[in-house]
Amino acid sequence: MIYSDLEALHQLPLFELIQRARSVHEENWPAAEVQLCTLLSIKTGGCSEDCSYCAQSARYKSGVDAERLMEKCDIMKRAEAARDSGSTRFCMGAAWRGVRSGTKRFDQVLDIINDVSELGMEVCVTLGEVGPEEAVALKEAGVTAYNHNIDTSPEYYPNVVTTHTFQDRLNTIRNVQDAGMAVCCGGILGLGEDTSDRLRMLEVVSEFNPQPESVPINSLMPMPGTPMAENKGVDVFELVRIIAIARISMPKAKVRLSAGRTNLSEEGQSNPTASRLRQTPMIPDPESHKRPEIDLRIEVSISEQTVKLSKEGSVIFKAPVSTAANGIGFEEGSNKTPTGQFIVREKIGEGAPLFTSFKGRLPRQVWQGESRDDAILTRILWLAGLAEENKNTYLRYIYFHGTHAENLIGQPASCGCIRLRNNDILTLFDITPIFTPVTISL
Repeated sequence: MIYSDLEALHQLPLFELIQRARSVHEENWPAAEVQLCTLLSIKTGGCSEDCSYCAQSARYKSGVDAERLMEKCDIMKRAEAARDSGSTRFCMGAAWRGVRSGTKRFDQVLDIINDVSELGMEVCVTLGEVGPEEAVALKEAGVTAYNHNIDTSPEYYPNVVTTHTFQDRLNTIRNVQDAGMAVCCGGILGLGEDTSDRLRMLEVVSEFNPQPESVPINSLMPMPGTPMAENKGVDVFELVRIIAIARISMPKAKVRLSAGRTNLSEEGQSNPTASRLRQTPMIPDPESHKRPEIDLRIEVSISEQTVKLSKEGSVIFKAPVSTAANGIGFEEGSNKTPTGQFIVREKIGEGAPLFTSFKGRLPRQVWQGESRDDAILTRILWLAGLAEENKNTYLRYIYFHGTHAENLIGQPASCGCIRLRNNDILTLFDITPIFTPVTISL
């Protein structure tokens, strides 16, 4: 869709724009379906590129250390857990400029893809730049979709990245499409761009031939240590407008609300008339607990100091935990772990680097080893109680979360929450949807 048409859509009254987008959606996507995808970073940190928003760049002191490519056996465990929890797409990302045929690294990735593709899920990868030969090899190994965002407009792109060009991005996308893979391509809002840049980004993406299979609309999650650490978020109404225009301009694409959505309130995620983002937690509506039926269940044993996630009676994940040093209880300020029946009410931290520290449920910086009584790290699964005695759980801020005190995992040591090792909360977070039932018992 050309820029003038996109601009005309942006200037429509908000509710008229939403109505048009809804009509296009219902015409092309009549079933009320949401695809569950799992994303795994198989190679974290140490990237040579200077993307100004990315904590994985080796050029910034973000606290993210360079890691080697994960072992295939560990990746397969994550992929199998994702499949068993209902994911139909498994996406693997690596922090590097690109891949080249004939290298040990690329051969290892192809071997991993071959095995993951046999699990029955769609396989998506994001590996940076690829040439025609590499694209064909990835397709033959079993990749169904390749993620390669253009981030912003061609005009604004040099303000975001200088180590490669906008045309480099387009070349990779062309190579991927020529090889027969679907393209997952969108952008990031909040990089300092203006409305014209957002519309130009949509113009470029919507003019691909064919149009992308998926269009991620990301909101910047400012990462400490990066040049964009202090960037301000985009107004929720602007986010709604861009999502609506993406839907209208690419009617057959899956528009994915991706990074940053966990920082939105429920109003921001679902209600475009909300006047502002909620700054305080909303007490969950008991009726909302009845919404989806989920065949997963989390069980925490305080006596064993373990958590396990089961699907249809079979355990698909188990890890040691640390519950409250003060024992069990329900009182506000008691620093005790409640027992009974709960649900996972909110998921916070998707996309944040491992060991990211949270304050007020907002990502602050990668933990640097500073002393804290109860650091909240990596991911948060926020619980809500379902019974009279534990109904205050949500307002007591009882979570599953990662911890700086991994040496104390396996014994009661927390301030009321349920601590996990950081890699374990990462796995549990990825395979646990909102509204998953939780039982905490002795």
